[in-house]
Parts: sequence; C-alpha cells; structure tokens
Amino acid sequence: MIPQLFSTCGAADELCKIGIGFGIFGALIAFWFIMMFIVAQMSGWRVLLEKYGLPEGGSMPEGTKYKWRSAALWGRFPTNYNSCLNFTSTSEGLGIAPVWFFSAGHPPLFIPWGDITLEDKKFVFVKRLKMKIADTGYSFYVWGKNMEFIRSGKRA
Repeated sequence: MIPQLFSTCGAADELCKIGIGFGIFGALIAFWFIMMFIVAQMSGWRVLLEKYGLPEGGSMPEGTKYKWRSAALWGRFPTNYNSCLNFTSTSEGLGIAPVWFFSAGHPPLFIPWGDITLEDKKFVFVKRLKMKIADTGYSFYVWGKNMEFIRSGKRA
C-alpha cells in the first residue's frame, strides 16, 4: 500500500514523496498517543490520577529514584508496565511515573505510604509484592529488586 502511495507522485516530484513520508510519520505518532491514552484509561491509571495525581504544575517530591522499573497495574484491566516506570521513594510516599516515551495519558502519581498495603504473593514460581492502593480496588504488583526498595521505603 505504501509503495502505491509513492507511485502517485511523479518521478521528479520529490516534495510529494517527502510530504507523504511526513504524513505517514505523523499518523504513526498520532496512533501512538491515542494508544497510550487508551492504555491509561483501561488500566485504571486515570482513576488513580483523580486521587493521587500531582497538583497542576507540581513536581515529584525529592527522594531516591529508581528508573526504568517494571510493575503491573491490576484493577479494571490488568496492564504490565515492563521496564518503563520511574519510581521515587520518599519518607511520605511513593511516586510513580512512566518514562517520557510512555507518558502520554499517564501523568505522575504520588501515593502516600499510609494508602499502600503490602502483601507477598506468589504467581506460579515468581514472588511478587502486591501494593494495594487504599480503597480504590487497584493494586500494583512488583517483582525482583523492586520489592526491596518499596518495602524499605514503607518502613522508613
């Protein structure tokens, strides 16, 4: 299909080919943004945002940062955020924000430690840590080395 689009341009009409190329690229970018907003809506991120979103123009509190980490958000529709979340652990709570490439529709969350209940779970042969978020009906599941910094942050 794409070669047929380019064949509509004359042989010497390079601007036509460049325009079609930019159009295709723009459509892919728009598709990506739309998909990220759909994922945010289906996963429940937008629901958590209502209660735990940072104030307009607010920034994540200073704390220990853990970048490019994984977690799964379970609630409306289980969603894995594999190696695309940044966590910020402070004495007051846990900040969760996707890396810039996945941030469309996913503003940062800051969840106070008092609203997080930790529970060890085992899925088949993998230990996971369930972070139940207050009375929202949503939970984040983390595994591997992520479990330890969340446990130590909650104890602090």
